[in-house]
Amino acid sequence: MTSNAESIALRFIGLALAAMVAGCGSDSATGTMESPALAKGGKPGGGTTTTIPQEMKLSNLRDLKCSGIMPTAISRVAGDRVVGYGWCGSGTQLFTWTEAAGPALVGGGSTEGMANDVAGDGTLVGHVRVSGNLRPFVIPGGSGPPVLLPMLPGDGPNGDATAVSDDGRYLAGTTSSGGVLWTRQSDGTYSGPELIGSVGPSAVSLDGQVVIGTSGDRAVRWVKQGSWSVTYLKQDVAGEPVYGSSAEAVNARGDVIAGSRALPLDADPGTQYSEPVVWRLVGTEWVLEPLRGFTFSEGGSQDVVDYHGSVVVVGEAWEDDPGKGGVLWPVVWTWDRTPAKAFCLPQRLAIISKQGWGGGSAAGVSESGRIVGRAWTSSVSNSGYPVTWRLPATAPCPGGS
Repeated sequence: MTSNAESIALRFIGLALAAMVAGCGSDSATGTMESPALAKGGKPGGGTTTTIPQEMKLSNLRDLKCSGIMPTAISRVAGDRVVGYGWCGSGTQLFTWTEAAGPALVGGGSTEGMANDVAGDGTLVGHVRVSGNLRPFVIPGGSGPPVLLPMLPGDGPNGDATAVSDDGRYLAGTTSSGGVLWTRQSDGTYSGPELIGSVGPSAVSLDGQVVIGTSGDRAVRWVKQGSWSVTYLKQDVAGEPVYGSSAEAVNARGDVIAGSRALPLDADPGTQYSEPVVWRLVGTEWVLEPLRGFTFSEGGSQDVVDYHGSVVVVGEAWEDDPGKGGVLWPVVWTWDRTPAKAFCLPQRLAIISKQGWGGGSAAGVSESGRIVGRAWTSSVSNSGYPVTWRLPATAPCPGGS
């Protein structure tokens, strides 16, 4: 599911893209790039180079007349629906893919906006541009035109719907008042919104009682018990300085949250980099666990699911290539739920790119084992096409945990 967490994630992606442009003259077959963090020194990683093969390419950019497509979410259980947005024509367009119908642009490419999340029944949410403003919308069941969602009295003209529960009943998003929740009624319309508080939601639980996301520069978890209350998730392990954190996704059991935190470089404390992390619920406490990278811990975690008794997190991590820079790879981390064990080393998701670029990112993962992400085709920030990978029946744990 897409996050509102542009605060951490976009800082990281911006650095990555800038590094790609700087390194695009490389003659390496993998399209190497210089990691800003690696160039200045930071915490070591230790990942593996074993790979999970690419399953399929979801769309041909030429057929849709797009320069690039960014998938943002995949349906949680079956993994048979993907949403996102494409750089097509004069603006961004709502992108959808279903196993039954394949890729499409909502409204045939006439609807400018972004799709942020999708439920198992096809209900998708996001924002569309209306008279120059960005308005939150829902497409119930995934068919028909976008339906604008109501706003709170006194709200400004802009808003966004950023998350949907797995059954499509609850929608979470933002208006100028803060984080809000819409609820589907018996007639199929959505009532509200109900004000949650200061949060940009990334995910909402099946019962609509828990919302995770980011408040300012902090990862948060909001719970409704009569009224809404907030828990600020721990950012440091042992008192180390942290610039901020974001919560991106939570598994169906509700005991693992995936996200990122921004850290200062040891060699240049004025420069930040993003580190992938998870929070695990141990008793009544949310315990922070940084996820390991390859030669360095730089990256981000974007989604998390329960999978055949294990927990699977997807995102991206840098792999250094001494003298040439490095590659930002889509990766998967797994944990077999043994309390004393940590998440395994990252496993790389393979990229097949005729253009020679080896980088990409993983945006979502389903309980069926399908992962969706993007393969970069050049150093241009809006390039790339959506691809999927399929996990093996047993979640891999390369190198042990």
